Amino acid sequence: MDKKSNSIEKLNEEGSTSSIKFIQDDIKSLRTKGKRLVFKGIFDSPLNFHWPKIEDANNDKILKELERIFSPLKKYNTKSSNKNENHKESRPEILDNIYIGINSVTQALNREINSSFEEKKSSNKISTIIICKDDIKPSHLYSHFPIMAHLSGNKILCPLNLGSEYKLCQMTNLKKISCIALKDSEMCKNINQLISSIYPKTQLQWIKNNNNIKNMTKYFPTNIKVLKTNAPIAKKNSKNNKGKKENLKNKNN
Repeated sequence: MDKKSNSIEKLNEEGSTSSIKFIQDDIKSLRTKGKRLVFKGIFDSPLNFHWPKIEDANNDKILKELERIFSPLKKYNTKSSNKNENHKESRPEILDNIYIGINSVTQALNREINSSFEEKKSSNKISTIIICKDDIKPSHLYSHFPIMAHLSGNKILCPLNLGSEYKLCQMTNLKKISCIALKDSEMCKNINQLISSIYPKTQLQWIKNNNNIKNMTKYFPTNIKVLKTNAPIAKKNSKNNKGKKENLKNKNN
């Protein structure tokens, strides 16, 4: 029983199930249907990026610093929504130091990946990518970022907790802001330093540099993941049970 509970806790930590209570509720509902909960090991790709987890305290620190640097952006967007004619003149400087939105960030990373070596040495490049991962559904909308972050020069990926997108929208007065890229600039220096103290740079072991082509034949260990499914509860053979009972009666007599 302890072994089974430990395996459930491990699954919960890795995100394969929502919670232990959810599994227990599943077990109860399946029993009423004459089924049982089954966990099966299946092959999974070893080339998966494991997103880092963030503590609530660190998440709040990052959001607080973002609110500070985004304060001019909120005023600017408020004026834009009111169709103020002078809002173009007061365009905040922060807009020259960030990219907003999944498409904009993806295009910027693609340009950096395809840029020449001299262009990559420029200081006006992306340093950190902030993603409201838990607020984005489905997950394939942001699944390309780890590979692009690695290929463009080991950027830092900063996933934020559930509900962070709403807070970012409040800070910027935008309807949707699920992804932000911060440039390596003086204006973003403090927030970049804060995030780099929490998250490491993105490095994917299975992607090698061109100089290490000889080492690209290295094999990765087999990766097994657990699939939660169900199976019918096996019914006991009633004929065998009757035979056993009759044998016991004969012995007693």
